[in-house]
Amino acid sequence: MMIPLFAGFVAKSIADKPAIAPAMIGAYIANDPELLGTKAGAGLLLPLLSLLL
Repeated sequence: MMIPLFAGFVAKSIADKPAIAPAMIGAYIANDPELLGTKAGAGLLLPLLSLLL
């Protein structure tokens, strides 16, 4: 749960309040192994890259 929170705060610093929820949702999806169908989540790099999209 720390990575989605971190991604939300990074998004807030980049694009202010409208970016918090999409960043947290994207980071949660990127780090949930059950949704991805893998053994582990994406770690920290993919959620931070998803902020740029």
